[in-house]
Amino acid sequence: MKNSDNAPSKKSISLPTVISIISLCLIIALIVYVFIWRDKKAYVNTGIIMEKYQGMIDARKKYEEQSHVWQANIDTMGSEMQASLQKYEKEQAGMSARERSMAEDLLKNKQQQMVQYQQALKGQAQQEQSKLSDGAIKQINAYLERYGKDNHYTIIFGTTSGNIVYADKSIDLTDVVLEGLNKEYSGKK
Repeated sequence: MKNSDNAPSKKSISLPTVISIISLCLIIALIVYVFIWRDKKAYVNTGIIMEKYQGMIDARKKYEEQSHVWQANIDTMGSEMQASLQKYEKEQAGMSARERSMAEDLLKNKQQQMVQYQQALKGQAQQEQSKLSDGAIKQINAYLERYGKDNHYTIIFGTTSGNIVYADKSIDLTDVVLEGLNKEYSGKK
């Protein structure tokens, strides 16, 4: 018995058809990769972030206020030193050698104390500035990390003038990040 009438016929697929199907699959795979699975990169201008982030502005303002207090203390000590020096110069002619020596020692001690105080304040000022800046920078970095993860970025570059020679403005997140940072910061106040 021949089953040629009932047997399914075998169709052969031509080579050009196979190549077309494979090409179509490759094009679809490339489109999926480019639009879905590719690395997502962006950058922020850290100079602008540092300048316009309200947390950094407040940190700078706090530091400046403290600097004014420190400077007022130094000015007061300087005025007191100047007054003591003028008093000494005025009264030295009527002083004995021992009194002059004691007054000069007292002036030298005041001057040394003032210099030591200025040096201590300089170190304290640097520590305070670093502490305030580091706090704001940690807030910025934490926000950028959350933003990157939430929006599926592989990497977000930080740039200042000259670090990135060229980047398309479409991947510049500076304004978006700054807006989000300031919104988050104002909610914490």
